[in-house]
Amino acid sequence: IKGITRVRAASETIKRVFIAQDNEAFNHLFSVIDPMFREGHVIDLFPHDYVFPALPCFGIKWARYSLPGGVLWDRDFLFLEHGSEFTDAHGQQIGYGVGQSVELPEYGPLDGMVRGEIFTSGYVFEDVEPGVVQLTYIVQADPKGWIPAWASNLTGSEQAMNVARIRDWLHGLEDAKTKMAKDIAEKLGAPLVEAYIHDRTAARRGTITHTIRTKPGDAV
Repeated sequence: IKGITRVRAASETIKRVFIAQDNEAFNHLFSVIDPMFREGHVIDLFPHDYVFPALPCFGIKWARYSLPGGVLWDRDFLFLEHGSEFTDAHGQQIGYGVGQSVELPEYGPLDGMVRGEIFTSGYVFEDVEPGVVQLTYIVQADPKGWIPAWASNLTGSEQAMNVARIRDWLHGLEDAKTKMAKDIAEKLGAPLVEAYIHDRTAARRGTITHTIRTKPGDAV
């Protein structure tokens, strides 16, 4: 499954979002972009002195997904994720986050779930113009077990729409940031000027400090 779209967002914003460095960030990100996602855990993140949002970084992560219909067993995946970025020969900035299934004895299959397998899958982000990033999403996975054709087809179409959900979500983040900046500018309206007012009791009470809001052109 492959999807491509263009996103109106800074590459730095995308990087911060997709590292998903802890359980809260991981669960929030995947619940937004994938309707089949149910829960996930960041089991390990390394190097162990990792400081967000530095790259490269690696993580061992676990995720559980429900299949369409509500009658099939959930699938879970244990995978190693690698995130990094580089500049290609043409000077283009490229970032990526890719994952692949791993096996760890202490994190074996769980009761009531089918352990699926992820082949090399993930996201690639390419700066195509200032403030615009091209996002390519590729997923290659074997959910294992038996899945009816109708459920397999529905799953494929849902996964292909992940890039559109990512785009819409990131656009919402950028719009919210723009609106917040605009609201702050409107509320401030003009520079804040500190005026120090001294009355006859200033020597006894100390300096009285008032913050006065002024409009452009006002005399102070």
